Order: sequence, then C-alpha cells, then structure tokens
Amino acid sequence: MTERKKKSAGPIEQVDALLAEVPGWTLVPRSIVVRGDEEYFSRRVQDAVASRARELDYEVLVRDAGDGRDVVSDVATELATPPMFAPRQLFVLRGFDAQLRATARDQAPLAASVAAFLDRSEPERAVLLVAPSLRADNGIVKRADRVVAVRKLYDSPPPWNPDPMRTELATWLVRRSRELGVRLDPRSVLYVAAATGNDLGALDAQLERIRAMGPGDVRAAANWQAGASPFDAADHLVAGDLPRALADLTGLFAAGMKQKDGSRLVDAAGLSAILLSQLGRTVRQGLAIAEAHEAGESPEHALEAAGVTGNAVGPWRTRMNARPRSREWRRMLDDVGALEIDARSTGVDVGVEHFTALAIRWRARGVGVRS
Repeated sequence: MTERKKKSAGPIEQVDALLAEVPGWTLVPRSIVVRGDEEYFSRRVQDAVASRARELDYEVLVRDAGDGRDVVSDVATELATPPMFAPRQLFVLRGFDAQLRATARDQAPLAASVAAFLDRSEPERAVLLVAPSLRADNGIVKRADRVVAVRKLYDSPPPWNPDPMRTELATWLVRRSRELGVRLDPRSVLYVAAATGNDLGALDAQLERIRAMGPGDVRAAANWQAGASPFDAADHLVAGDLPRALADLTGLFAAGMKQKDGSRLVDAAGLSAILLSQLGRTVRQGLAIAEAHEAGESPEHALEAAGVTGNAVGPWRTRMNARPRSREWRRMLDDVGALEIDARSTGVDVGVEHFTALAIRWRARGVGVRS
C-alpha cells in the first residue's frame, strides 16, 4: 500500500514553530532562510531572531539589496572577514533573491560567498536570508538550518469545505483579534477581511484601529481599503454570481488594483478599461463555446476548440451549464460593446454603477445564492 505523503505545515504553523524555538537558543543557528511573499510573517521572524541575537550579544548587521549598487560586494567582503571586536555576528540579508540564484553555468556570486561563510567553522556567526522569491531547491535554501515558508494566507475556502470562516485568513484574523483583545463575531471577521484584503500588516492595523475606538460598530471603525482584481470581477460577472461580483466591484473602484510593480491603480477610467477588455475577451470565449456546442460539438471538444484547458475547464463547465445558449452570450457581448462605445465615443464616464447594472442584468439563476 502506498504511503500517503505527509502534508507540509502552513505558514502560520511554521512561524509559530520557529517563534516557540527562538527563546531557547543559546546560539543563533548558522543559517536561517525566510522565503515567501507575506511580509508580515517575514518581519515577525526577522524581529524575533534579531531580538534574541541581541540578547545573546550578537552584533546584528542588516543589509538590504535596495540600498545601492555595490551592496553585494560589500556583503561578500563582510561575510569573508571575521570581526575584530564583536565575535558574535548575525547578518540579516533582505531582498537578495536575484543575487542568490544560480545561472545555467555558474553559481551566483553572493550564493558562493554565503556558502563559503557556512563552510567555515564559525559557530558564533550566522546569516538570516529574507528572500521572498527564492525557490525551495536553491542550494543555499537546501543547506539552511531553518527554513520558514511564508506565502500569503488562503482567503478562499476549499471546495470541500465552503465555510468562509475556515479559511486560513479568517483563522488568523480570529486568533490575532483575541491576542489584541478585540472581540469580533463571525460576521465582523468576514467584514474586516473583505474591507482590508489579504494583507496581514494592513489587517493588524485595522484591528489596532478597532481596539482604539473601543466597543461599538466594527463597520464604522474599519476603513474600507481592500482593492480587488478586475480579472476576478470579470469572472464573477460572467459567471452570474451577483454577490461576489458586487463585492469585487466595490473593492475595485473603492481601493483600486495592485499592479505588478507594487503600485496601486485607482483611476476609474483605467480600471474600467481593463475590466471591459477582460469582459469582452471572456464573453467572446463563452460565445465560441456555445456556438460550437450548438453546431454539434461535444462539450469537451467545444471547450477545447475555444482554448479552455487545465484548471479552467471546471469553471467554464459551470458557466456553460448556467448559460448554455449562444443567444445569451451574444446579448452579453452586445452589453459590453455598448459600454465600450460609451467609454470611447460619447464621453460617458463608465464606472462602478455601469458594471453593477451589468452584474444585476447578467445574474444567473441559482448562482451566488446564499441560504
């Protein structure tokens, strides 16, 4: 009988385990790696490790890749040079992901410096790497004494357990609110999460704000600051899921969307243009599937002909079950075209109210209904 693979611990459990271990250290482990994109967890680990290091008389040297061009060579020199006056050292290296990745031919220079540092017998010198995008199979990660993976928490429930209070984000929010002495009922937990988004630092600040304002209406205390994805909004609009579509539209036009460079697009015209483009693309795909099916193609061949493969098949089956006829998709395409004409030709400022009207018009019977 095949042995079932053990499920890896999530970010909350990994951070908890390391933080529970830190107070017992008499020496800081030679190498610790924190990888993943949840900055709140990364900072908690860094602060705890650095604090314990100072208690143990370590000199803590924080180096950030964003500080300048020559910082890599400076770090390499520091790693290679034993200190004269501070025998205990902890190097905290932040954001050197690119400089730690090997190329097809060579080991990355900084990775070679870190490896040489770890090869030396210097038990009182340690390095903490905070590298969000470093892969688990990187050589430095594989030889680290401690590795903590701190991805973003899941904010959607799995299909087999649709209770929104069972998501990782809701679980963390309940625990953190108790730590701060903030009383939140389940509705308030979900509201704060929706209002803030999947950013633990921002959620922590929201809880502090709610605590400072004292007992009362959580909705009045919490600032609505969560953005949304126009792509998620388009998916929920096309699926006919009115509650989710309205939530996405509210977040998108209230707080904008996060862009690849970390900035936030809040301009309503820009958001509308992206959303319209995505809606047009998705509705045309739905129309192609419906027309292929009406022409005699099997559902599988109709999806394949429209370029629907992999993980997209399931959601598209649901959409096509809700809207099987091509005339429905043509009507939706006409709606999108009319909005595009308004935006480009008539000077109408297409905004949240126009997409809200679409969400109501496109609602699919039985989709998004809450019992």
